[in-house]
Amino acid sequence: KSGRMTESLGDEPRGLLPGQQQHGWLDYASSVAWKCIKTVEGILTPGSGDLFVGDLCAAHTRIGSKLLAVRGYLTTSADYNIPSIEGRLLHQVEGVCVQTPSQAWAVGSLKVQQDVLQFVRNDDEPTVEWSYYQIADVDLPGLADLEPNAECPLTIFLRDFRVVHFRVPSRDLGVLLFESLARLADPITITDADAFRLQHPPDTPEALRMPCVDLPCCADLEAEYARMDGPGARWRVSAVNEDYAICSTYPQALVVPASVTDDTLRAAAAFRSRGRLPVVTYCHPSGGVICRSAQPLPGILNARDIANETLLNAIFTNADNPDIEGFVVDARHVINALANTLRGGGYENAGRYGPRVQRSFQNIANIHVVRASLRQVLAACRAAPDCVRGECYPGSHYAPVCCDAWKAAVRQTGWLDIVQSIVKSAAFVAERVAAGAPVLVHCSDGWDRSAQLVALGQLMLDPHYRTLRGFMMLLHKDWLSFGHQFSLRLGLHGRGSSEQSFVFTQFLDCVWQLTQLHPSAFEFTAAMLVAIHVAAVTGQFGTLLGNSDRDRRCADWHSRTPCLWAWLDARTAELTNPAYAPTPVPLTLPSDWTPALWLQAYSPATATDSLACETFGLVRARPSPSP
Repeated sequence: KSGRMTESLGDEPRGLLPGQQQHGWLDYASSVAWKCIKTVEGILTPGSGDLFVGDLCAAHTRIGSKLLAVRGYLTTSADYNIPSIEGRLLHQVEGVCVQTPSQAWAVGSLKVQQDVLQFVRNDDEPTVEWSYYQIADVDLPGLADLEPNAECPLTIFLRDFRVVHFRVPSRDLGVLLFESLARLADPITITDADAFRLQHPPDTPEALRMPCVDLPCCADLEAEYARMDGPGARWRVSAVNEDYAICSTYPQALVVPASVTDDTLRAAAAFRSRGRLPVVTYCHPSGGVICRSAQPLPGILNARDIANETLLNAIFTNADNPDIEGFVVDARHVINALANTLRGGGYENAGRYGPRVQRSFQNIANIHVVRASLRQVLAACRAAPDCVRGECYPGSHYAPVCCDAWKAAVRQTGWLDIVQSIVKSAAFVAERVAAGAPVLVHCSDGWDRSAQLVALGQLMLDPHYRTLRGFMMLLHKDWLSFGHQFSLRLGLHGRGSSEQSFVFTQFLDCVWQLTQLHPSAFEFTAAMLVAIHVAAVTGQFGTLLGNSDRDRRCADWHSRTPCLWAWLDARTAELTNPAYAPTPVPLTLPSDWTPALWLQAYSPATATDSLACETFGLVRARPSPSP
C-alpha cells in the first residue's frame, strides 16, 4: 500500500535461509508482507512489542501461517503450531534435546508460552522453565553449514551467564524458534522485568514481604551518617536536594561542609557533570573523609568557578589538622581526562584548592573496555578444562586446553588487570583516609568507577560494612542512593546498548577478592555475593532496578516488587561466615597480591546443577487469558 515501504525494501528479498531457492515475486511479496506485519503493533500480543509473525492474534493466524510457508520455514503444519491468542501456548516443538550439566542429553518438548519457555522432559524429571526476561541472547551456531532437515543446535544465553544448549529436529524449526525467542526475550520497558511478575508464595513470613523502604538497615541515610559521627562540627546535612532539586541522581540528604551555604552548593552543582557536586559519603574516626562527585566542567578554556573552589577548599581544610594533605583521586586515565576537556569536561587544577592538595589519576578502564573484557572472560569460562572447575562447561564449542593455556587465555582478556587496578586504587583511598586525609573521588559522571572506589574504600576501613546488614547499607548508600544506573548498565530494559557494562558485578568481584585475602574479616560468605549478583543481573527484585533513587521512589517500585534486602535479611543463618572474627583494623593488600578469577559468578555451572534461572523462592503470577 505504501510506495515508500516497497522502495525501502529494495530489489533483494531478505530473510531467506542460506541456500534457499529464490522465487522472484513471491519472495518479494513475502518480504513486503513481513515488513507490513512488523509495523502493525496493535495486532501483536500484549507487552510483546515487535514479535515474530507466529505471535500474531487469532485474526492474523492465517496470514502468519502463509507467510511462514512462503519463507520456507515450515516442513509440515504439525511441526509448528500457531494457536489463537486465547491460548497461552504459542508454539510447541517435539523431539528437542537439551544438554544437562552432566553433559548428558535429555529429550522432550519445547513449549513457547506467552510468559515462559518450558522444556518438558519425556522422563520423570521435573519440567524446566525460563522466563523470556532471563534470556540475554539466542544463537544458532553453524547454521550456514546445515541442511534444511539436519538437526539444528540452538543456544540460549541467560542473564546470569549460564548457557543452555538445545538440539532441534530440523534447521527450519531452529530458525523459527530462534526468531520467536529473540523477539520474546527483548524487553521493551523496565516493567517487563521479572520483578513485576514474581511474588512471594502465600505462606511467606511477613519479614520477607517487607517493602525495601521499611527495612531498618536501609531506610535512613541520615541515621547512617550519625552512626559514623558524620555531621559533627565540620559537616552538616543539607536539604538543598530535596525533591531532587539540583541533582536527579543524588540522594535528597547531602552531607556537606558546615561553612558552605545552600546557594553555593547550587552554584557548584552547575560546574559539575550531571549536577553531581562534591559531597561527603563517609567520615572516618581519624578525621579523614571520602567525598564523591562527577568531573568538573572547565572545558578546553580551563574555566574557573568560584562556588566549586569554595566548596572544595572547605572540604580540604581541617582546622584540627592544618598540615594534612588532601587528594583528588580521578579514576580515569589521564588521556581520557584530557579528551573530556574537548567536550566541555575535564579535571581539577589541584593548585586552586590549596597548597597541600594533590591530584592522582588511577588509569582504571572505562565501561567499554570492561564490557569487551567480560565478554572474553565468559568465552574463556565456557572453554574451561576439567582441572579448573571440576567438569567441562556443557556444550562447549572450544577445543580442550590444558590449565596453563587456559589461564593464559584468561590473563589475555585483561579482566584480572582491571580488577587489580580497582582494588589497589581503593586501597590507596583507604590508606589516605585512615591517615586523616580528605579524599575526593570521581570519574566522568561519578556513578561507575567512583562507586566502585568509594564503596571498596569504606569496606576496607569500616568493619561495620563487612557485616551482612552493614554491606546492604553500603550498597543502598553508595550504589542505589548515589545513582548507579543499574537498568542501563545491566541491560534490564533493553539489550545491545553501547552503555551496557557489568560494573556492579565487577565491584562484587572486587569484594570477593577481599574475602579471599581476609576470610575471617567478613560476616557474609561468597554465596551472598553470588546471590546479589544474580539478583542484579536477572531483575527479579525491584531493589536493584532503575537508574536512580528518584526513579524507584517516583514509580513506587518498593511496594510493587519483592525486596532483595528483606530476602537476604531473612536468610542470615545461611549466609553467615562461620569463621567470622571481626577486627577494627583496616584491610590491606599484600605487596605481591594478584587477583583470581571468580568462577562462581562467571562460570555458574560450577555453583548449581539447575538449568533454570533461580527465582529466590518467588513464584510467577500467571497472566489471565486475554479477553
